[in-house]
Amino acid sequence: MKNRSAIKVALITPVTVAICSVSLFGQNLIWELTDAPQNGEWSSIASSADGTRLAAVCPNLGIYVSTNSGVHWIQTKTGQNWSCVASSSDGMTMFAGNESGGIYISTNSGMTWTPTGATNAYWDTIASSSNGVNLVAGIDSGATGGVGIYTSDNSGSTWAQTSAPARATAPVTWWISVASSSDGTKLVAADFVSGGIYTSANSGGNWTPTSAPTTNSWRSVASSSDGSKLVAAGVPSIGGTNGTIYTSTNSGSSWTQTRAPMENWFSVASSADGTELAAAWIYGTSGGIYTSTNSGATWTKQTAAPNEAFWVVSSSFDGTKLVAGVNEGGIYTGTLLSAPSITTPTMLASGQFQFSFDTATGVNYAVQCSTNLTQWLPLVTLEGVGTPLTVTDTNATGCQQRFYRIVATPQ
Repeated sequence: MKNRSAIKVALITPVTVAICSVSLFGQNLIWELTDAPQNGEWSSIASSADGTRLAAVCPNLGIYVSTNSGVHWIQTKTGQNWSCVASSSDGMTMFAGNESGGIYISTNSGMTWTPTGATNAYWDTIASSSNGVNLVAGIDSGATGGVGIYTSDNSGSTWAQTSAPARATAPVTWWISVASSSDGTKLVAADFVSGGIYTSANSGGNWTPTSAPTTNSWRSVASSSDGSKLVAAGVPSIGGTNGTIYTSTNSGSSWTQTRAPMENWFSVASSADGTELAAAWIYGTSGGIYTSTNSGATWTKQTAAPNEAFWVVSSSFDGTKLVAGVNEGGIYTGTLLSAPSITTPTMLASGQFQFSFDTATGVNYAVQCSTNLTQWLPLVTLEGVGTPLTVTDTNATGCQQRFYRIVATPQ
């Protein structure tokens, strides 16, 4: 989620042309509505490390997968009550939990699914190690097949209940969100009803309550790949609307409330290093996406994202690709705007300077020029068309040196 616009700089001298590139932090990613059904209650989305292979579950529509970063989605499993999904880092092994029908595994990027050894229970959340071997899953307090947190060390063939609290009567435990380090040793789990966040440093063998506020009804947790940086989102109480986002830099030993706005936060996601974060909020039929590029210290509203009731957000490992699902809506992808490549810089016989650069649709490109890299003057602003565009500077004649940059921002 490096929310940045992009710049390319070119230098022209009477004898040489040099090109370099730099990045400038901006406000927005490029957001696009995918072809996933727009009448879904998208409750969970999983992503491969590179953001190419995706899986999304919907209680009323089934399981959908994409192998091209969300450009196209296909339904691979029907049925109702699908509640959660997780993926290995390569996106080949995926897991999906059902609120009444167990946990299923796919070894071909979600194309086909078979049941694991998990019992039928109210599975509400699941997370996987990077290799798809070590799993952790949580059960809702309304479960008929037991409550608590379960783990598997063999890709779901067998499951064992952990020592995490498992109360079916008041105060009940509702494990609404779990997250895992890449090796599956460090786990974090959030309780929606009792308001606690627990961690485990030994693959679920033992659980420790953290200092996170127990007055919050936590909805979502996410972890860096080494399990040291955590992010958690929730609301002050069940039914509350003004929630908070907390972060931890020491595997949950201590927590800090971030400066994220008070919203009804439903989902958080993290890059592998815990630097790039995303959070989705919802209130009625409205909502939005916020991102952070500094581990939650500051947050930026994704104004290019629609004002939709976002239920879930997921991230690629480097944070450059986001995918977000709407409650009673569709699925959107958010992509980092990269620096356009400058090509064919040419000094014309007339003394004018000409160059081309790659463009993308939905992006505005402001071409600017300077003689000192301090003061920049507008040259031309162009709309991206998906193919290269050519710019000619008719005022370059006679200049001893002249710099050019392209500032790209979403439309």
